[in-house]
This record gives sequence, C-alpha cells and structure tokens, in this order.
Amino acid sequence: MAMISSVVQPKQRGGFMNINASLQHLATGLASFVAGMIILKNSEGKLEHYNYVGFLAATASLLSIFIARKLKPINNG
Repeated sequence: MAMISSVVQPKQRGGFMNINASLQHLATGLASFVAGMIILKNSEGKLEHYNYVGFLAATASLLSIFIARKLKPINNG
C-alpha cells in the first residue's frame, strides 16, 4: 500500500485509494469466478484442472511484481 499511495499527490490520495480498493474487490471476485469456471468435478467426484488455476495465479503474481517495479513515486517537493 505504501508503494501504491506514493504514486499520487496527497490531495488526491483519498479518491485514488477508494478506486484502488474497488478495483481490488472486483479483481478478487473475477478471479473467483474464473477459477470456478476452470475447475470441474468429474463423475468420480474428483476436481479436475485445479493445477491450471495454480499456474494462472503464479503468472498473475509474477505479472504483479513486474508492474510494481514500474511504479515511480511522485516528487512532493
């Protein structure tokens, strides 16, 4: 949160953090929905394609790290 809040001016930080929280909730819901669409239960009751969700999560984590490295704090001086 410190990295994210440092990329916006202090006077705009409240609105920015509100939009950021909304997008986080939307992404969490979307991720759950997509995972639910990928994972299937076969006729024996076993879950299938569970590993694909893990690979997708790992890819998203690496992408997040790449994007976080691109953030640059604003100069308040």
